[in-house]
Amino acid sequence: MPGSSAGGDTAGERGPRTRRGRPTIKQIAEVAGVSRGTVDRALNNRGDVNESVAARIRTIANELGYSPHRAAKALRLNHDPVEIAVILPRTSSDFFSQIERGVADGAGAFEDMGIHTHVRWFDPSREDAFIRTLEEAVADGCAGIALTGPQTPGAVASVRTAVESGLPVVTTNSDLPSSGRMAFVGQDLYQSGVVAAELMGKMTRRAIRPARLIALTGNLTFQAHRDRIDGFAAGIGRWMDGTTVEVVEGQDRYDGTLSALEAIDPEGVVGAYAATGSIRALLEVRERWPEPKSVRVITNDDLPIVREGLLDGRIDFTILQDASAQGSEPVRLLAEHLLSGTRPANEWVRTPVIIAGATLLEVPPPEA
Repeated sequence: MPGSSAGGDTAGERGPRTRRGRPTIKQIAEVAGVSRGTVDRALNNRGDVNESVAARIRTIANELGYSPHRAAKALRLNHDPVEIAVILPRTSSDFFSQIERGVADGAGAFEDMGIHTHVRWFDPSREDAFIRTLEEAVADGCAGIALTGPQTPGAVASVRTAVESGLPVVTTNSDLPSSGRMAFVGQDLYQSGVVAAELMGKMTRRAIRPARLIALTGNLTFQAHRDRIDGFAAGIGRWMDGTTVEVVEGQDRYDGTLSALEAIDPEGVVGAYAATGSIRALLEVRERWPEPKSVRVITNDDLPIVREGLLDGRIDFTILQDASAQGSEPVRLLAEHLLSGTRPANEWVRTPVIIAGATLLEVPPPEA
């Protein structure tokens, strides 16, 4: 029949399918129903292509296994290596060390292709430290950037400048959505906060009302920190209506968190949520309150202090977000882009929200 293929499906119904040999731009254009020039611009981020069309083209290219001259590009990079700069905040928590280990794992797959990583640290309490670290990476000639940065006007502008200079950027753990970054790898932090609120509400349902809750965070200039607190407050409004949530911003430092918590009157406090910040400081201050065992505690992440607290009962639950993937996945996305010119099919690569107790983290039971 006119307009039909041998298999009976029309051009409008035809989807990506396996073909012999290396897929070409022409084949992608046929499947997508666009010109070869549009495919080239979408895959190489050149020119003005409608974002929904570009996303569909990238999806088709990935499904067809399109990799433009990847082997030749890898050979060239092996002779002239490039660097992916990974910019992370240095905090008192082991969490970003876990991300750093994930970076190393992700980088291992691309070392022999001439793509290397360099982790650079900055003080998260100083916007200028982030900007300077980013500018140094750009000046050193990096080929791509993975970063966790504060959502301040100056920081966002510095990232956008890097993007506009032609550098691909992937944010991880905490997003900068208006920076022009290529993708974000991380958890739905707002949902994580809502989940923590539901757990807290169900654990403290017998507590005297009105009650008070402490929400510990690190630095509210980071979107991840704000999202968790906003989600927690919204969830508490549902599960513990009328309860006061008091936010403590400890700047991700033990000393700062300790001082801020020591200034709190513990009267009426029934629970504490460590969204971010020094969990050790929280647990130490809690032990000095009149009835510490009646104060429920929810934390985030799989850290040594969290495992200790789950084991001895000072922590009830923790919420995991896969730090390893937040390190390895940005490296993979950037390396694939450098090798093949492809971009992620989705701008948000989600890591899961997982509720964990001692059992899930395989903490051994106390000795009899």
